[in-house]
Amino acid sequence: MGVRAYAGQISRAIRFNRSLLGIDLSESMVAISEARLGSVAKIIPGDMGNLSAVETDSSAAILSFFAIHHIDSKEACPVFQEWPRVLHPGG
Repeated sequence: MGVRAYAGQISRAIRFNRSLLGIDLSESMVAISEARLGSVAKIIPGDMGNLSAVETDSSAAILSFFAIHHIDSKEACPVFQEWPRVLHPGG
């Protein structure tokens, strides 16, 4: 799963035969990512602090490109508490 789904970085960073889920706050970035990645990844609008659209224990990894540095101290705890929920044990 990638948060802030920048299509170029995701497509270059991951060359595995895995299903990919990208999440971005920006509807326009979702559209751009969908156009660039096609069926390589499912891209949805969303917030990295609220991953309610993602099942518990469903992800092997979380990649964040150009997003974490935008989290202020008030947002950090909710974001980093949500991420372990979606990761497989040991992810």
